[in-house]
Amino acid sequence: MALRPRRSGALALALTGLLAAGLGPVTAQAVGDSDAPRFAAPTLTAAQLAGTPDPGRGWIFGTVVDPSGNPVENARVEAFDYWEEVDGVMSSGLTYGGDFELYRLPGGPDALYMLRVSTGPDSAHPIRTTWVGVDDGIELKRREVLELDPITVRYQKVASRTTAKAVRSTLGNRSRAALTVRVAPGAGSTLVPAGKVTYLVKAGGKTVDAGTATLRNGAVRVRTAKLAGPAKVTCTKAQRKKKRCPVQPQKRDYSVRVSYAGSTQFKASSAAVVRFAVTFRR
Repeated sequence: MALRPRRSGALALALTGLLAAGLGPVTAQAVGDSDAPRFAAPTLTAAQLAGTPDPGRGWIFGTVVDPSGNPVENARVEAFDYWEEVDGVMSSGLTYGGDFELYRLPGGPDALYMLRVSTGPDSAHPIRTTWVGVDDGIELKRREVLELDPITVRYQKVASRTTAKAVRSTLGNRSRAALTVRVAPGAGSTLVPAGKVTYLVKAGGKTVDAGTATLRNGAVRVRTAKLAGPAKVTCTKAQRKKKRCPVQPQKRDYSVRVSYAGSTQFKASSAAVVRFAVTFRR
């Protein structure tokens, strides 16, 4: 992608031209700051900064920002014919530091364009496709360097994927269960999810523990409250006499459901249910 010439370079050329035109070096004199000569920097137009388009054509420059005014990197900007007489993209570019440049666009009477801003390749965060100029079109004159107002786009939430794994699947009586929870971004994103996860521990249909934990670099270790094994079964004299004593359960089954609440950048997601058992202690 062609880069816009730096202002400092053009300014240096302009000042060089001024010196060549007769503003030579001033002889050094012992004068105070208030007496020192002051020269106003020349005002350069956008065309002087960027160069001049080919005859019959024009350029469009602009910036893409998010709602906070921060530049959006790697957004794809495409120009389409407003009259729809020309099919397809007429010029395109990717933002760098939020800036984009569209070259070789026909200019002149009835030269109107619409711009489409969408997620470009290697974008860490998808954006909502945004159109500019669909109502009245963007007019471009011949050999014009047109600077648009900043285009504000909004991000789309990225899909997330939550996984949870028990450190141990079998625990002793009155032990705390530990789970490793990870939340990863969906395909195509390199962002790291942030926010909180919630967990719900059940024994049968009864909730026995619940809580939240905060992600650090997309992961967190969750520890539940102390969990009891199966209650001790008693046997009455009548049952012993008839040899019908209840069987003592050797374990109590638990399940944990972990969910990611999502954030301003990520959608919510839930992990598969994790199951483990607490054994009976004699």
